[in-house]
Formats: sequence, structure tokens, C-alpha cells
Amino acid sequence: MTISVTGSDGRGGSVSESSDLVASTATSARPVVTIVAGTSPVTESPVASFTVTAAPAPSANLDVNLSVTEAAGSDFVAFGNKGMKMVTAPTASVNVTITYTVATVNDEPDEPDVSVMVTVTNGTNYTVRTPSEAGMIKDNDDDDMRRGRLRWGQRIRRR
Repeated sequence: MTISVTGSDGRGGSVSESSDLVASTATSARPVVTIVAGTSPVTESPVASFTVTAAPAPSANLDVNLSVTEAAGSDFVAFGNKGMKMVTAPTASVNVTITYTVATVNDEPDEPDVSVMVTVTNGTNYTVRTPSEAGMIKDNDDDDMRRGRLRWGQRIRRR
């Protein structure tokens, strides 16, 4: 489409200008992604929950990259749940909130409590605001003392 403007030059003459008009579509703001740990601590065996939020809502499905880790030598996070993961924030008219869960393992040994860390990593089409959040997983095998067994790291006292 071409637009033409004609006017007076102030000295009795006229001035004319024309220009091509290019139509464009408005682009929505780039979503900002945050993550927050759910109820913490959780006892080993259920899931540790994290809330991932994208605001403003994405105009198309948005893949968000996550990294799941726990302390070195820990075995609370179920096999296959550690490492790089992805959640998809669906298109919506308002902010998008997704619950991401990390399965934990109920084992027998008494061991120290541990934090599981879920980190939002860089990706395309979003900005990371809160990069990581930790949830505490509590060991549920603290009953060894009642059975007369030693706990991890406990010393024997001689009388």
C-alpha cells in the first residue's frame, strides 16, 4: 500500500511525498521463566515438586530446559530422573504454571538428608529469571537406633 501526502510549501507552491506502507504483526513479549520448590522437605519415596512459571504466557508452545541434580554420591533421585530434562509450557492467554516432579527412591540404608536441585537452563524464546531451586529430601530410615544398630557416622561409646 502506498500513502501520498500533499501540502503547501509556504511560498505558494505545493509539496508531495509518497511512501510504501508495510504492514506488520505485533510480537508478544518474550516469556520470563522462574522455578520454585514445592513443599520441602519431602520424605524419600514420594515425588519432589517444583513449579515452573512462564510470564507472560507464550504465544506458542514453549520448550523449557531443566537440569536435575543431587549431591554427589546420593541416591535419592530415581534412576533416569537426573540430567537434562524438558517441560513444555502450552500456549495460553494468561501466565503458564507447570508442576514438574522428580521421583525419589525409598531405600533401606540410613543416610544423610540431601537437596535435589532443579535448574532452568538457557533456551530459545525465553529469559531465565530464577535459574534454580532446591528441595530437601529427608531420609526415612532413622529407626536404626531403636533396633540397637549404629547410625551412619555414629561413634561407639565404651562404658
